Amino acid sequence: MTTANAKALGFGVTAASDAQITFSNQFDWDYDTSDGVTAGFFDFVGIATHEIGHALGFISGVDVLDGNSPPVNGPFRDDQFTFVSSLDLFRYSTASAAEGVIDWTASTTDKYFSLDQGATAIASFSTGRNFGDGQQASHWKDSLGIGIMDPTAAPGEFLSVTANDLLAFDVIGWNVAAIPEPSTYAMMALGLLGVGAAARRRADKKA
Repeated sequence: MTTANAKALGFGVTAASDAQITFSNQFDWDYDTSDGVTAGFFDFVGIATHEIGHALGFISGVDVLDGNSPPVNGPFRDDQFTFVSSLDLFRYSTASAAEGVIDWTASTTDKYFSLDQGATAIASFSTGRNFGDGQQASHWKDSLGIGIMDPTAAPGEFLSVTANDLLAFDVIGWNVAAIPEPSTYAMMALGLLGVGAAARRRADKKA
């Protein structure tokens, strides 16, 4: 889990900073989306919120497996990797639900978020950059409008926190209060106050 998630769950982690965000100057950023996002510009607050979301624990150990299995790196067996994240405890497929276990595989099979051992699919996850659908497993499924933790953002696209995002953060250890509009600003404030700010630059944005 991330250090911020460990702190939320009370594991006594004392690291002063939980993550770091770097924004590239090769992109045009819209810092005020109250009037929409300017064509050709990226929603700065939305993307910052997304990256803070990763720092808060929206991650998947499937990415470790996906990046270290042959022919990418290896040979390795999937039982050599035990980096199951808090969010992965709610990751299922139809096949895994039938067996009563989570689905911790990198493949093209649909993986979904579920709170009842896979009986009910709430939203689909991405399934792996190398062996899945081409997107990191630490995201919602792309282009379905599921939430702020979708893997890509297009120029001119306004990004917002959804009920799916809030539910995911709730179950991995955060107490989620009602968020007034605009929700992205409130989420960003929560992250900056609760963490020491966040993850990597998003490299896979749509042209």
